[in-house]
Amino acid sequence: MRFILFLFLVFSATISNAQLAVQINFLQPTANPNSDTIYFTPTKKLVWENFKGTPLQKGRAIAETSSGFGFNAGLKTRNGKGSLSINVICYFDKSRSWVKPGKESMYALQHEQNHFNVSYIATSNFVKKLRQVKFTTQNYNTLLNQIYTQSMNELQTMQNEYDGQTQNGIIQAQQAIWNKKIEGEVKLLSTR
Repeated sequence: MRFILFLFLVFSATISNAQLAVQINFLQPTANPNSDTIYFTPTKKLVWENFKGTPLQKGRAIAETSSGFGFNAGLKTRNGKGSLSINVICYFDKSRSWVKPGKESMYALQHEQNHFNVSYIATSNFVKKLRQVKFTTQNYNTLLNQIYTQSMNELQTMQNEYDGQTQNGIIQAQQAIWNKKIEGEVKLLSTR
């Protein structure tokens, strides 16, 4: 009886800590035109009509982009084998993005597009990190949350550096440098 119990415990521990078959999907769904969300697509650019939020009256900012990324994950086990499916999206939130009336210029729109592009870069880095991890049934939830938190912090750092170095687009020479840098990174990521 002890031997059977021992084998059961060893077998259970092996299954519960088994490596998973992992599928990571970077989704770029087509949103309903009436939706509040735009999903990142490298070939589709933002237009001022996408900025539906109420502008802040205080501060120097003439526009604000609300973008980021998210994921959902599902674990299935069958016959002692596990599979983990992770779906990742990069999005732009229309109702939380705004522009002050009369301030709509192509220059400012490029600055805001770059914020969305930075979200895409951070999302791609998140996906890359996910692909490097060895997920098990025991660690997948903890690791997903750790990697997500780390990647969101990196996104915020990149957004702050971009706005800080360009002074929210005011320093045109810095803006030109960032335009080239971000455009190059998006192009590189989009061809992978």
